[in-house]
Amino acid sequence: MLFLGCGDAPHSNILDPDYDGEEPKNGYIVGQIISPYSEMGIENVVVYTVPGTFTAVTDDNGDFLLENIPPGGYTLMIADTLSGMQDFLWRKDSVFASVTPLDTFDCGQMSLVRSTGWDFEEVSVGEMPSGGWLATSGEWGVENQPSAPSGSRVFRANIDTSDTMASIIIPTGNWGSYGMAMWFRFPSDTIVTYSPESSITLSMKNNIISFYTITVALNGVSLGRSNLGTLQVIANNPFDVRPGQWHSLEVSIIGDYIFYNIDGHDFPVVFDDQLRGEGGTTLTISRIRTTFYDDIMKLY
Repeated sequence: MLFLGCGDAPHSNILDPDYDGEEPKNGYIVGQIISPYSEMGIENVVVYTVPGTFTAVTDDNGDFLLENIPPGGYTLMIADTLSGMQDFLWRKDSVFASVTPLDTFDCGQMSLVRSTGWDFEEVSVGEMPSGGWLATSGEWGVENQPSAPSGSRVFRANIDTSDTMASIIIPTGNWGSYGMAMWFRFPSDTIVTYSPESSITLSMKNNIISFYTITVALNGVSLGRSNLGTLQVIANNPFDVRPGQWHSLEVSIIGDYIFYNIDGHDFPVVFDDQLRGEGGTTLTISRIRTTFYDDIMKLY
C-alpha cells in the first residue's frame, strides 16, 4: 500500500471559514492491473474507490481510468472480474491515491491473482472431472462428502493394493510461472498406518525429466527439485498436518522464486534458478490408502 501526502487542500467548501468562492476542480486516477505470473495486463477487472462510488473497468491491456474524482485521499480496490463463472479473484490488492485538482494520480501496476479450476460439484459420483485429467496409476474419482470445505463433493484418490503410489496429471497446461491451490485431507481411520514415506506430492513445471516437488507429510512440507531422475531437497519446513482435518495448500512459482504455504502459514520464500523451462502439474500420493481433495485451482 502506497501513502502520499495531500499538501495544502483547497478551501472550496462553503462551510470552510477560508472559503475562496471557487468550485473544486476534480482530478483523475490511472493504473494497470497485471498478473504476477505472466506480468501481462488483465482485462475486465472492476476497480472502485473507497470512499466514493467511482468505478472503472480495465481494457485489454489491463489499464483503467477513473475520471472526475474530487480532490482527496482514496483507497483503490479491485472488486471483481467480468470474465465468467470460473474466473474469480484469489486475492485483492489496494493502493492509496491522493487526488489533486486537475491532476492525474498514477497508481502504477497493481498485482491481481485470478484462478480457474475444479470444485467437483457438477461431476457425477465415481466419475473423473472433464477436461483432460489423466490417471497414470491408482484409482481416482469424485465422491460425496458433506464435510468438504465447500459444497458436498470431493476428489478421492485410492492406491491399488498392489502398488504404493497413485498419480494423476492435472490439465493445467504448460507454464513457466503459475500457481496451484487446493484443499486436502489425510484419512483418519485408526487402521491407517503412516510411514515416513506417507505423503502427497504436487509436481509443478513438470516436463517429465525435470520438475519442482512440494511434498506434504504429517510432520511438514518439503520443497525439492527433480532433474534427470535426481531429486534434491531444497527446503524442509515442519508443520503439524492432522489426519481427518482439511488443510489448504498454495504454491506459486513466479520467475525464479517459489512461494508456498499451508493453512495460510507462509514458509520462507525460496530462490532457485535451475529449472528455466515450462511444464504442467502432477498430483501423487505415496503409501496412503486414500486421500481427498477439494477446489483444486490453477492461479495465473
